[in-house]
Amino acid sequence: MAEIRQRDDGILNSIRMIAPGTPLREGLDNILRAKTGALIAVGDNPEIMALVDGGFFINSEFTPAHLYELAKMDGGIILSYDTKKILYAN
Repeated sequence: MAEIRQRDDGILNSIRMIAPGTPLREGLDNILRAKTGALIAVGDNPEIMALVDGGFFINSEFTPAHLYELAKMDGGIILSYDTKKILYAN
């Protein structure tokens, strides 16, 4: 039961992260309106960081505008687990 509870908590946290009114949702809405698309990974655990190959280390405060501008580039965007920082792009 504890494993199911942890999974459910993770899903709820993910939903809260992209709920209307959140900065991440605002950035995603901007990307969708522009019809640019984006590959965005949320998390800075070793499994996700192992996917980083090249690109730019950004380490900048997250804002919806920054996310939107980076989504115009070709390549993925990696956000910190709490979505407070943009870590890597392209």
